[in-house]
Amino acid sequence: MRLDDKNIAIPDLFKIAYGDEKIKIREKDFYALKKCRRFVEKLIKEDKIMYGVNTGFGELARVKISKRDLNKLQKNIILSHSVGVGKRMEKEYIKAAVCLKIKTFLNGYSGVRKELVDAILKMINSGLIPVAYEIGSLGASGDLIPFAHIFATLYGEGKFYYKGKIIDAKKGLKIADIKDFKLEAKEGLALTNGMQFSAAIGGISLYKLKKIIGLYLKGAAFLFEIENANPSPFKMDVYNLRKFIGIKIVLTHLNKYLSKRKIDKKGVNVQDAYTTRCLPQVIGGIIDNLLYVEKEIEIELNSTSDNPLFIPEKELYLSTGNFHGESIAIALDSAAISASVLFSFMERQMNRIINPNISQFPPFLVENSGLNSGFMLVQYAMAALANRNTILATPASIHSLPVSGDQEDFVSMAGNSAMKFKESIENLKEGLSLFLISAAQASTFYKNRLSENGKKMRNFIFSSVKPYKNDRFFRSDIEKINKKIDEWILDDDKTIY
Repeated sequence: MRLDDKNIAIPDLFKIAYGDEKIKIREKDFYALKKCRRFVEKLIKEDKIMYGVNTGFGELARVKISKRDLNKLQKNIILSHSVGVGKRMEKEYIKAAVCLKIKTFLNGYSGVRKELVDAILKMINSGLIPVAYEIGSLGASGDLIPFAHIFATLYGEGKFYYKGKIIDAKKGLKIADIKDFKLEAKEGLALTNGMQFSAAIGGISLYKLKKIIGLYLKGAAFLFEIENANPSPFKMDVYNLRKFIGIKIVLTHLNKYLSKRKIDKKGVNVQDAYTTRCLPQVIGGIIDNLLYVEKEIEIELNSTSDNPLFIPEKELYLSTGNFHGESIAIALDSAAISASVLFSFMERQMNRIINPNISQFPPFLVENSGLNSGFMLVQYAMAALANRNTILATPASIHSLPVSGDQEDFVSMAGNSAMKFKESIENLKEGLSLFLISAAQASTFYKNRLSENGKKMRNFIFSSVKPYKNDRFFRSDIEKINKKIDEWILDDDKTIY
């Protein structure tokens, strides 16, 4: 796959993360990078004071560094910042972040050498993905700690993911044939500054959410069919009277899935509950918000969020705050709220088919209830996950803790915003599995003939799990549907918008 001066969209990022293609860069795409590096080296020769090039970092910016120590300074920032905590981040997100880092260097404002990009490419294209950790980024000065772990591997420190194993960084460098690589002036700072780690997590998680919403709408339509839902709320006239784009997207898909269902007119309610009747408005509102989130993420994917910056054609050196992640932090917090709303809505839909006080189906979706608990505890798990996603919807960006001797006195916490959003999508996938299994089980009590779309949805679920006759070990079925959702996410079909 080629990295060049063209904009990267979220589907491109997902393809980079989960694809097997090697990353390629044409020689002509290094032009801006080389031009910027020449300008940086000119400024170094002139002994111009430049933050992080010949000064210390953060509160230590007032400390001047001698020319003989400039390269050591760049190594030190990598080693000193490698303090990540928490679990190891999955390799796909790291690969995407590394490629975004290369992309920002190619923009030609960071001042690094072509040799650095070549070394990173050799690493990635050899199948070596550095190990980094989930927690540590404050989203100010960029994702400092995760990137320090990623690029400490150039010095033989840390670990690599390689062919399903975790290997020592020194062994990985031998595999990639990278020998005695040393960073030069500005490069350690350029590698650690920037929001590409958080942007990669946010972009990949958003792509997954869009795919999950697409599958969820199929499941919701399947549920509406077996519940004999009133068709009135799904007419396109609804959008014509309230022109939110999300409503239009939802109605378009619902009508496609419901177009051939048979309605029992005698059994239709005058008005269904909100989780049926208001689905276009609730899920449409989620999509409207995600359209904003997608715009913010894609701006970040194609930006230069580094410090200091250089504009060689204007002979400008700029010490700026372009590394600050407030825009993406707020967007990703907003995305986690959307994921929480979707989960809570889905849980309430499940309640309407499981709860014996309001369901048209047997208590807890099983015959011989009492002896069998059926799907009673499925809702417990769903409620626990819904509560978890509500907790994860609390914005990280609303609370800053000053660091670096109060030099960095307001940080975005975008790294935590990204991690919360990522976890909320993982929970949502589990919740969708529970929802789909429940809907399929309810369909076993449906007396009428299913439409073709209804049959497809039922077969999608029951091709992996069997209908429930008696209580059995449930977790195996959840894992099977989780796997089917993963396959759905990785499929090349487009997202719903």
